[in-house]
Amino acid sequence: MSKRRRFGPERRMKPVFLVFCEGETEEAYVNFLRQQYRLPIKVIPYITGQKISPKLIKNYIISEQIHKGDAIKSFLIYGPTC
Repeated sequence: MSKRRRFGPERRMKPVFLVFCEGETEEAYVNFLRQQYRLPIKVIPYITGQKISPKLIKNYIISEQIHKGDAIKSFLIYGPTC
């Protein structure tokens, strides 16, 4: 008799958060938060400056997706303008 294979539970992807920043200080803040809280999430900071658009955000989300069902959340961090 041959043994039947046991399949484990379906593996799920870690939550992914895209953070679009204006400059290096915002990126440093996001990296600081990642180090402090050590959460099991993937945070990817992108420095885009003032050239942010919905098309740019959509392109980054598509580039990070592995499967079509992956939920990737995006956030914007911009400082006050003087």
